[in-house]
Amino acid sequence: MSIDRLDTKINCLEEKINLRFEAAERAINKAEAAAEKRFDNVNEFRRTLSDQTAQFVTRTEYNVQHRALNDKVDLLIGTRTSGVNMAWGYLVGFIGILAGVAAVVHYING
Repeated sequence: MSIDRLDTKINCLEEKINLRFEAAERAINKAEAAAEKRFDNVNEFRRTLSDQTAQFVTRTEYNVQHRALNDKVDLLIGTRTSGVNMAWGYLVGFIGILAGVAAVVHYING
């Protein structure tokens, strides 16, 4: 083999190697861009979850509000119960007065 032929063969191999390196660099750049896009999407998802979590009611806030609501309900039920008891008392008293008036009328007519 002559030196010119070897030089041509070496140049041809160098070109092939350079083309493969360029193709490898393009593939790496595409993979890096895809990974960067995925990480951006993941970070956006994390920000969304953080924003959403910041708006949730904490257990302490819930307990305070729940206790206040229970107190109001208990107060209303207690007031209603005492009102019902009072109405029964008036009803029984009224029936007693009617019975007394009926007895007096029966005694007078009788």
